[in-house]
Amino acid sequence: MSFSQVRSGSLARQRDTAATALKVLGSDVPVVEDPRWNEYDHVDIALHHAGGAPQEDSRAYQGLLDAALTAWTSAGADGPCAETWPMFSARCRSALEDLVASLGKGEHAVVFTSGGVIATICGLLMGTPEAGLLKLNRVTVNGGITKLVS
Repeated sequence: MSFSQVRSGSLARQRDTAATALKVLGSDVPVVEDPRWNEYDHVDIALHHAGGAPQEDSRAYQGLLDAALTAWTSAGADGPCAETWPMFSARCRSALEDLVASLGKGEHAVVFTSGGVIATICGLLMGTPEAGLLKLNRVTVNGGITKLVS
């Protein structure tokens, strides 16, 4: 597949994945870094909605994070986190809308982002953003491929 645009969040793992993938593909399409593609701040969410749970036991932490994400989405704009759920979903939506609007007929783009962003965008496209995040976040992986057609 050829693509005319490349986007990446500003997180190191997103930038590094973009650089590695583009090198393997032999692509010279420049990466446009856009922090709107960054993951939600799981540490802040866990701090405010799960008492700052330690991450030593990943299985236990996942359960706490699931509960914290539910509380985060339920808190809405009044939530205590630096980035509320409405702010996060709005930035994901705007990143996608801007990218789609910039593409011409038949053009393709690739985005290097994170699982929470992908889950949220899929939820937005299905008309159920909260359910999308909460249901898809656990099964959407950072190293996966999600294809959207506009």
